[in-house]
Amino acid sequence: MERQTVLEAAVSIIIVVGFIGVLAVLTTTYSTDGGIGPAGGYALVASLVGFIIVMSGAGLTLTRMDTEDVTSEDDTDGSDEGSSDPSA
Repeated sequence: MERQTVLEAAVSIIIVVGFIGVLAVLTTTYSTDGGIGPAGGYALVASLVGFIIVMSGAGLTLTRMDTEDVTSEDDTDGSDEGSSDPSA
């Protein structure tokens, strides 16, 4: 597997495991009489929104890192493709 693929998988797994841990803590903290009260419901929804934001941010960051790697590899290949200098 490529380094970038392994990094993406590892980051995703860490975030998902963290989210499951947050859900477990919230469930045990807010469970009353076999159910979850309104405060627990709000906490679960907030954790879901937080998970979506964190996962989106991680995906955006990883995509930008991958794009920068490709751009730097293209710049160092020594070719003059795309050069605006007509004498090249």
